Amino acid sequence: MEYRRAGVDDARTIAAMNWQLIRDEGHRNPMTPAELAARMAGWLGGEYEAYLFEEAGAPIGYALYRRDPEHVYLRQFSIKSALRRHGVGRAAIA
Repeated sequence: MEYRRAGVDDARTIAAMNWQLIRDEGHRNPMTPAELAARMAGWLGGEYEAYLFEEAGAPIGYALYRRDPEHVYLRQFSIKSALRRHGVGRAAIA
């Protein structure tokens, strides 16, 4: 697994994974992928940072977080549904 810091130009990719997570969890968030991408771009252009986790150059997950003075606030962490429960999230955190 490779990882890299995400930029505003990665907002659509991360938003697509976020949209799928919302669906997988049955969350009531009604935002469209385009709305999620706009929100993500705002976060990434502001106080949040993100890392994309990739296999062979393809995105398989991400972590979105904010550094606060006394801690790090992990806002979102997701691994593509087909890869969940196989240790991918644990490896990404490590």
